[in-house]
Amino acid sequence: MNGIFMLQCANCQQWSHENQKAAALKNLGLFMLLVGSVMGYFQLGGIVTGPMLAFIGGLIAVATQHAIPRTLHTP
Repeated sequence: MNGIFMLQCANCQQWSHENQKAAALKNLGLFMLLVGSVMGYFQLGGIVTGPMLAFIGGLIAVATQHAIPRTLHTP
């Protein structure tokens, strides 16, 4: 549906998909998590910058996943 990944429940046959803005925000958080992890591993930008970026990115991704509900469609 409009390029969005959809899942169907095997029990109730409902389809669910993630809000497009929520998916973009979650992907941004995951990208920040990845970049911060690489920065921390190679100690780029100091000792604190990389892990702090990774922590903030992880918080954004998790908060987006839990705060914005998925949309349900019943056939």
